[in-house]
Amino acid sequence: MKKIFFIGFMGTGKTTIGKLVSDKLNLDFIDTDSLIEERLNMPISNIFEEWGEEYFRKLEHDVICKIIKSTEGTVIATGGGTPLYHGNLQLMKNNGLVIGLNTSPKELWRRLQDCQERPLLKQYNTYKKFCKLYRNRSNIYAQAHITIKTDGKSLEEIVKEVISYVFKFF
Repeated sequence: MKKIFFIGFMGTGKTTIGKLVSDKLNLDFIDTDSLIEERLNMPISNIFEEWGEEYFRKLEHDVICKIIKSTEGTVIATGGGTPLYHGNLQLMKNNGLVIGLNTSPKELWRRLQDCQERPLLKQYNTYKKFCKLYRNRSNIYAQAHITIKTDGKSLEEIVKEVISYVFKFF
């Protein structure tokens, strides 16, 4: 089995769903944000503050390249911005199944209100700004092989839907 990449806006559940899918399919799981945090021994918010977003995006690209070269049969949860930079989306699409998780901006705003560790929320700190970022990224996320709407669905329903697509794809 190849790689399964999850993409989508922050807060859509990429890590949560990715872990559940990897458990059900008995595959390894990688969260690219966690991998970067471990590599630099600091949270992403500090990486953004110390070196900026461009540096972080380069790290993301390096991690995606390394995963593509060194893993097989792996579920990968990417950061919200990963598919937007350095050709990462095409790399992922060429090397596995890319599943986009789509959640409404209203629901995401509700989920992320008390979240302090998301660096972009400092910049997009009003619902209007947040929705603008969401709209700007939506066209990229829509290029996934499959898009799953998550609003109003249980984790179990989403995982079943993902797994049905995985078996059709591979």
